[in-house]
Amino acid sequence: MAEASYVISVDLGGTNLRVGLVRENGVVESRERFPSESRSEGAVILERVAQAVKAAAAKVEALNGTIAGVALGFPGIVDPGKGVVYQSPHFPDWKDLEILPYFKNELPWPVILDNDANFVALGEGWMGAGRGLKNFVMMTLGTGVGGGIVIDGRVWHGDGGFAGEVGHICIETEGPQCACGSRGCLEMYVSATGILRLVEASDHPEGRDALLEKFGRPLARLTVEDLYKAAMDGDIFSNVIFKKMGYYLGIGIASLTNAFGIENFILGGGVSQAWDFFIEPAKKELSERTYRETARRVRVHRAQLDDDAGLVGGASHYFKKN
Repeated sequence: MAEASYVISVDLGGTNLRVGLVRENGVVESRERFPSESRSEGAVILERVAQAVKAAAAKVEALNGTIAGVALGFPGIVDPGKGVVYQSPHFPDWKDLEILPYFKNELPWPVILDNDANFVALGEGWMGAGRGLKNFVMMTLGTGVGGGIVIDGRVWHGDGGFAGEVGHICIETEGPQCACGSRGCLEMYVSATGILRLVEASDHPEGRDALLEKFGRPLARLTVEDLYKAAMDGDIFSNVIFKKMGYYLGIGIASLTNAFGIENFILGGGVSQAWDFFIEPAKKELSERTYRETARRVRVHRAQLDDDAGLVGGASHYFKKN
């Protein structure tokens, strides 16, 4: 019986660090989740990731399997070729951080690095909602907003490896300050952080106060999941917030459609659980900001792999090539 081959795949986000063992058939055989502790220094986080990878490798050894390689999906402005994260909005002290040299010194297996949302796009393209699609844009609506652009089945990295930062399309020129340095970015309206900012900035304080009273917690401790539960219970204020989020999302999708001519969009990330509350306002705004024929052809798909998408996508680098 042939030995099973695994990729140790890492998905580092603003909130969670996920590490999984992925088989050649795209199945995530085991997974672990830890707090990403984004306020820690870069060196501390890299050491924590290396330890998690080594722990996963011990599991492979116990299974008598082999390790094809390690895939690192990190957030921010990532150069996969040079192995450098130039900037990451969720890790403020990361400036020109050399990732690959560190891990190649720490680990005995082949190591690749890419933007975390690019891996999510590859995962959905291989085993999820993007199967059979040559071209699509992946948008991850989580703590922030990530993006991956797939053209002819491959992630398009752009000239310097930085393409796909869809969360930093400007939606409001005088909007709130974004961690990237700009103002009014899409991320400030449709991410988990952005949605809670919409709650805080709402012109209907009575609805907000009733919501906070319902959950018995201050605004600083409110979550998007709370908002979603309230919307499910028929709370009008929560519904209005998700409709407003959908309005901004539709503007963002329309801008990408007009720029790239890509007709398929896949939406994932934790915020996507509120799909039923924001998708119709998003589609309405999309139809009003593109040509009629263009809007008719655009399809918005819900991601299928949930938290496993980035892990699967990282593994695809090894298994799809070989």
